[in-house]
Order: sequence, then structure tokens, then C-alpha cells
Amino acid sequence: MLKENTKNIKFSDFSNLIIKRILNNIVWFIVLFFAIILSIINENFLSIANFRNLLIQCVIMGILVLGESFCLLVGYFDLTIEATMLFSIIFSAWLMVGTSKLRSGLDLPPSICIIIGLLLGVFIGFLQYLFIIKIKMNPFIASLGVQMTVLGFAILWLKGGSIYPLASQYRFLGDKEIGIIPYSVILLIVLYLIVNYLLNNTTFGRSVYAVGGNPTAARASGINFGRTIMICFMVSGFFAAVAGWVLAGRMNSASPLLSSGILFNVFAAAVIGGISLSGGRGNVLGAFGGVLLLVLINNALNLMNVNPYWVQVARGLVIIFALFIDSIKSRKT
Repeated sequence: MLKENTKNIKFSDFSNLIIKRILNNIVWFIVLFFAIILSIINENFLSIANFRNLLIQCVIMGILVLGESFCLLVGYFDLTIEATMLFSIIFSAWLMVGTSKLRSGLDLPPSICIIIGLLLGVFIGFLQYLFIIKIKMNPFIASLGVQMTVLGFAILWLKGGSIYPLASQYRFLGDKEIGIIPYSVILLIVLYLIVNYLLNNTTFGRSVYAVGGNPTAARASGINFGRTIMICFMVSGFFAAVAGWVLAGRMNSASPLLSSGILFNVFAAAVIGGISLSGGRGNVLGAFGGVLLLVLINNALNLMNVNPYWVQVARGLVIIFALFIDSIKSRKT
């Protein structure tokens, strides 16, 4: 009798482990499913040119998701990423040398403007940390307030106008290539590999998961709670500015019109990829799977000539499904 119970326990543990592994990587099963469907309905899907195009579509959202993942892992939201992306583009282009009447006239070199844009992103992230952790404002409302303020400044700064063209030194990351591979795609891959290593193999990475998973235990173990959250918000702002730099280079312009409502797609990709909204669970490689899935869904619906309004419906259903999976994982944990 005891042997049978032991066997049942071992089998139950094994089956739970298998289910957990499947749930943790379910996004890649769904990506594979959509890839198979697309390869059947479109013979050009498996071409190198199409893969290149898919990766290019992943770049901006992928970089934003990478930054947002830091905040989600410590149990917070960063609602400012799109506004930060736009304002960093506009402010750095406004300072840069060029012929547009909307420029400041300071005519700073592109390299200096790039650095200023990136530092601006870091500063906006720091402001959120200051309001949420130091002043102890409601995290959601504080982040929303910063988002509205920064977006308002982005629109007000140029009064609805645009700055173009941009200097070639500024655009290289967005429109240059090595062979058939764009610099931006290489950047995306390198960033994900670096961040994945950072989160899984360093003391800081373990601190991020500890703060998000159990803040009380993290404090008790000596982890600097506030500093970890501060770094995560600043990293999120930095990556938003990087995404803006790439986007401006690709479009050869700086304008509030570059806003495309990408914020909720970023949250959707992160959640679909397994980043828990409650913090402490998930990985960035899974989050990239979420980015790829949303791009594939959009690609599939376009290939099938589906009404574009159905794209939002499909994304909404995918998000609900992702939350359902997240709730199952939470219960099993």
C-alpha cells in the first residue's frame, strides 16, 4: 500500500512538472501553430524575406517589452513607455543640427543628441520611482499622470508639426543593414540575450525576481528594495528611448504622429509571454515569444484579408487566454 502511494505521489509530481513546463512555454506552442497555419495558406511565409520582415516588425515592440518586463517582474507598471519613446525622439531631434524650421537652432551633433535622448528616458523612469516609492503615490495613477504629462509635452513641443529629415548619423540604427540583416534586428537579438543572462545569472537579476515574488522576504534577506525598483524603472525608460531612436531612424522623422497606441500591445505581449502581472515570474525570452505571436496574428489576419477591426478582437482574446494561463500557474505555484 505504501509503495503504491509513493508511486502515485511520484507520478503526480512528474505530471505537475510536465504541466508546469508546458504552461511556462505555451506561447511558443501557439507561435508554432500560427507559423504552420501561415505556411499552409501562404507559400511565401517561409521565405527569408518574409522572416526578415517579421523580425523588423518585432523590433520596436520587442525593445519596449524588454523594458516593461523589468517593471512587471518587480510588481509594477510603467505606463509611460510610449510617451517616453515619443518625447525622447522629439527632444533629441529638436536639439540636432539640421534644416527644419522646428529645430532649436543649437545644432548639436547627432551623437550628443542620442545620448541626451537616452538620458531623458532614464530620467522619466527615475521620476516614476520617485513618485511611487519615495512619495508613496498610487503606482498606477502616478505612472498614468507621468504618461499624460510627457505625452502632452511631446505634442505641445512641436505644436503638431514634424522634424525631418534627420541626420544620417542619427538614422543608422533604424535604416542601415549588414547584408540583408538590419542593424535594428541585430540590436534586438543582442539586447534580449544580454537581459536574459542578466536576469538569470546575476545578483541583480535574483533581486528583481525576489522583490516581485515576495517583497517582505526580499527586505528581510537584505535586498535593497527601493534601489532595485529604481533601476527597473530607469531601465524601462532607457529602453523606451532606445526604441524611439530606432523608430525615428526608420521613419527619418520626429513627430507625435509616430504614436500608434503600442502601449497595450506591449503589455499584451509581456503577459502572453508569461510575465506575471503580480511580479516575480516569467522570463524575457517568453516575452519575445509574445511579441512574435502578436506580429504573426496581425500577419495572418492581413494575409486572410480579414477586416482590420478584428485584429483588436483577436488580440483581446489572446490576452484573456494569457491571463487564464497565468491564473492557472499562480494556483499551481
